[in-house]
Amino acid sequence: MPRTVESPAPAGADRSLTALGWVVVARHREPAHVGLRAPWGAAHLKRIGSQVTYCGAPTLGWHAFWHLRADDIRKWCTDCSAARPTRAVADCLT
Repeated sequence: MPRTVESPAPAGADRSLTALGWVVVARHREPAHVGLRAPWGAAHLKRIGSQVTYCGAPTLGWHAFWHLRADDIRKWCTDCSAARPTRAVADCLT
């Protein structure tokens, strides 16, 4: 019987995205400052456990932003933005 290994979401993860199997990722993150850091540049969506984003970009070495909700992101990749769940859909699933 094949085994499925699922990556558990860290404490503080946004359950509205992780419940759907997604996490916010970006190539760069903001320079150090007080508080939680956010993406520096465009943010992307990636399936948990996948090596590529929704738009097909490889994510090796990218930063995951488990604590951010989709609505917290200021700048999205165009393709990934179209795939992100809306707050109404995400709220129904949590």
